[in-house]
Amino acid sequence: MIERYLRRVLVLAHPYRLVEIEREGPRRRQSCCEARYFNLVDNRKNLIAGFDAWMAGRSFFGYFRYSPQGDLIERRTFPIDSWQF
Repeated sequence: MIERYLRRVLVLAHPYRLVEIEREGPRRRQSCCEARYFNLVDNRKNLIAGFDAWMAGRSFFGYFRYSPQGDLIERRTFPIDSWQF
């Protein structure tokens, strides 16, 4: 469901596509959020941006957008009720 929300807010144009990636990290305490990680790539598989997308229950959806160098570019949060996903 997170991927669907992310695609909806980004409005991706051809030739860009989202690719889910696995991320290893230290185990943290139990979280109230579900998180997934994506790379935005072009048709030549060049990295355009990275995304950490998350969802808090059925209340909020958000993402952090990173440059190919790993710099934070944007962060957004949306109340799910305000979007017609």
